[in-house]
Amino acid sequence: MSDDNDNSALRDLDWLLNRMRPLLAEFHAIIDRAFADDPAMHGWRATDFALDVETGAIRPRLTGVPEGHGVHPDHPRYWMPARRPTVELAARTLAHRSRRFDGHRVMPVDADWKDDLRAQHPGMFECEMSVGSGWADLIRAYVEMRGERGEVPRFVQIKEKFGSLRLYESGMSSGLQQIADHLSMCICEECGAPGELRAGGWVRTLCDDHAERRR
Repeated sequence: MSDDNDNSALRDLDWLLNRMRPLLAEFHAIIDRAFADDPAMHGWRATDFALDVETGAIRPRLTGVPEGHGVHPDHPRYWMPARRPTVELAARTLAHRSRRFDGHRVMPVDADWKDDLRAQHPGMFECEMSVGSGWADLIRAYVEMRGERGEVPRFVQIKEKFGSLRLYESGMSSGLQQIADHLSMCICEECGAPGELRAGGWVRTLCDDHAERRR
């Protein structure tokens, strides 16, 4: 009987993990776009992911992510993101996003997500927040990583500029700010799906669907 229960649990877990495969594909697309100019990242892969049954969140299991950061092949002085913290920030963003996945699609972020952030982190978000809800999970992941480093950011402005997320803080800036800025240019500001910079009288980072709606 115990073996039957174990086999049933494994089947249930396999079923749940298979339902999450579309999110893993999104994660691959975002990382591939973030490191399109870094040849050393061309061998990375997410072999599987772990599922937190209580929250419904998933975290990718990764291989082939080297230390350090790349050098742009055409512009050696161009800033390139540190690989592991960028992948970690993307993985945490995915974990937040995955909690709203119903097996078919990702449900939208609550309309009052900014108020929720202010309530969860008193004094941290007492500023203008003029960005779309597609970056809500990225902002949550950023705060989470900063907190685990023992840092408490105090934002003076959060906005979109030239299609990317800008997190302005009081005090010294963090290297993670640049990483969040870079990663945001691979995530649709409207819905959080994989996106890219689009121009058309404006510059925004959008997925194919939201770019088509703006035409």
